[in-house]
Amino acid sequence: MEKILVVEDEVELNKMVSDFLTNAGYLVSSIYSGENFNSEVLNFKPDLIVLDLMLPHKDGYSLLRDLRADNVGVIIVSARNMENDKLLGFSLGSDDYLEKPFSLKELLARIKAILKRCKSPISCTQDFSTRLKINEAQATIAHNGSTQTLTYLQLEILKMLVSNPKNIFSRAQLASALSIAEERTIDAHIKNIRKKLCSVGLGDALITVRNIGYKYEETP
Repeated sequence: MEKILVVEDEVELNKMVSDFLTNAGYLVSSIYSGENFNSEVLNFKPDLIVLDLMLPHKDGYSLLRDLRADNVGVIIVSARNMENDKLLGFSLGSDDYLEKPFSLKELLARIKAILKRCKSPISCTQDFSTRLKINEAQATIAHNGSTQTLTYLQLEILKMLVSNPKNIFSRAQLASALSIAEERTIDAHIKNIRKKLCSVGLGDALITVRNIGYKYEETP
C-alpha cells in the first residue's frame, strides 16, 4: 500500500484530506507543523508528501530544503498563488503545486500522476546517450564517477530530452507530455536539471534555444 504524509496545520483541512486519501486506498499519516517532519519522514517512509507552506515552527520551503529522503514525491498545497512562490517550490524539488482552495478529486488525480511516474519498472542503468547514464529506478544521473539524484519530474523531463537528442522541445510540448499544469514552471525544472548536469560535468549539454525551447546535445 502506498503511503502519503499530509503536512497541514489547518486541523479540519488536514483531517479532510487524510480521510479522503485513506478512503482512496492509501496509508496516510498526518502532522500539523514542521517540528517533527524529518523524524516522521524517516519513520513513516512516505511515497509522497502533501505539504503546506505556512506551518508552525518551520515553513514548507525550509522542510523541502532539508528533505533528505530519495524518491519521495512532493505536492505543495498553499494559498500563496504568486508565480515566484511556485517557482521557488519547484526549484527546491517539489513535483507539483496546488493552490488553495482545491478540489480533493484534483489532488487525488495529481497524486496518482506523480506516483505513476515514481513507479519505474526499470532497475538498471540506461545509456540514453554516449556519456550520460540514467538510473530510472533510483532517479539518478551519473557521469565520470559523479552521481546526482533528481526528483521524478526532473527525471522525466531529462529522459524526454536525452532520448531525443538534438530535438528541440518547447515548454508547451514538455508540459503536455508530462501532464504539468503550468508551462512556466518548466523553466524552474530545467534550471535545476542543468545544475545537476553541471555537477556531473555535462551542464553544457542542456541547451536553451531562445524563444523556442530546450534540447539535449552533448559535445564531442
